[in-house]
Amino acid sequence: MGLSHPDRAPWPQIARRAVRQSQRLEHLIAELLVLAKADAQQLAARRQPVDLAALLAGLRDATPAPGISIDLSVPPGTATAGNQEDLSRMFRNLLDNAVRYARHQVLITAADGPDGVVVEIADDGPGIPAEERERVFGRFVRLDASREQASGSAGLGLAIAREIAAAHGAAIVLTEAPGGGTRAVVTLGSTACAAAETTLRSELRFGTNE
Repeated sequence: MGLSHPDRAPWPQIARRAVRQSQRLEHLIAELLVLAKADAQQLAARRQPVDLAALLAGLRDATPAPGISIDLSVPPGTATAGNQEDLSRMFRNLLDNAVRYARHQVLITAADGPDGVVVEIADDGPGIPAEERERVFGRFVRLDASREQASGSAGLGLAIAREIAAAHGAAIVLTEAPGGGTRAVVTLGSTACAAAETTLRSELRFGTNE
């Protein structure tokens, strides 16, 4: 239409579509680069204390979620050690996935567990069958291709999250949420969390020397 009848082409619509496609391609390239780093064992190469409470609050505030309530229950001072950019990407991928399938609500919680800090992101969506919960961590796996295509996802988000978790000595499992949706449970190692929380408390108390 645009080439054969340029005077009648819906140029604003064509431009918007081109921008969306460009953004999807840029996002895909960024995801593939992260997986390349994971394959080269270059994730979490630099570790520092990470304020999980602030990180998760920032992600909640920055995540588009029309019609979805994102609730946060994370104690101040909750921390771990790792690469902040990588951990932010891991939790963002899990949160994006929860928002994509939630009906009304996503709940983010964090608490100390026997093996470290446990962060849970639960939605009230349709859930994932138990037999598929491990398979969804595979690369380019999409359980519902039509819904994933509409969202622009290439099926790499959970694979990247699992790789980042592994690089930090953490674990991610998917379970059924209390309301029947999906709950992503991330367990961050106790040693790293304890050391990071001690450092963070010290910085908050005395300030960071530049």
